[in-house]
Amino acid sequence: MGVTITGLDESMGQIFIKMGLGSEAAKLALKDVALAYQSDVQHEAPVDTGQYRSGIYTQAVADGYVVGSSAPQAARLEFGFADTDSLGRKYNQPAQPHWRPPLDNNKEEYRMIIIRRVNEAINNG
Repeated sequence: MGVTITGLDESMGQIFIKMGLGSEAAKLALKDVALAYQSDVQHEAPVDTGQYRSGIYTQAVADGYVVGSSAPQAARLEFGFADTDSLGRKYNQPAQPHWRPPLDNNKEEYRMIIIRRVNEAINNG
């Protein structure tokens, strides 16, 4: 389970282009957003032992970052599961969304992170 953060939305991309900022500033902005999103997902994630929460990671990929989890329960926690698993155990586990809500609820925060990075690039450029 994971979310790939690549590129910038059109308006943010235009800011980088118009300001003549290089791809390094854009990469740093994406990294900042990915790390903020990781923190938000971890904050919203259900906690039993804390192992699942601490296993949520950010990893660089070719054109951005992936915020993800290799935990097998990640999708079940996000979407719920009401069925019999491969071992014959019956579950009726309600969804505990913690990946999608940060995307929906923190868009403005992520936008401000990008704007701060743009301002830093301008002031240091």
